[in-house]
Amino acid sequence: VMISLFIFSIVIAGMSPAFVAQLQQNTASEIKTEAIMAAQQVLDSIRLQDISGLPVSGAGATTTITLGERNYVVTPTYCADVSFCVSNVTRHISISVTYANVIRYETETVFTQLR
Repeated sequence: VMISLFIFSIVIAGMSPAFVAQLQQNTASEIKTEAIMAAQQVLDSIRLQDISGLPVSGAGATTTITLGERNYVVTPTYCADVSFCVSNVTRHISISVTYANVIRYETETVFTQLR
């Protein structure tokens, strides 16, 4: 019994670092997924606005979105690439999502109001 317990403890000791690494990977994946969801919420709220009321340059107001138990800070930036903002019916929008003072997700889109 002592020998089998010794062998079992060696196996468990070898498996625990892999288990901890898997937990860390799952947490990182969850944070990334939630950051994408936070960016999507802000983009959806921007799309509901009239395009002529959106800023023509600079950073917009930051929004804090809570998903699960985490708070994500979402910052939109308008017309960072001015070649997409040549008229009043298009805006280049960049979104940056931060959690724990680290940028977790960034995306860009060109918003055009169709009539």
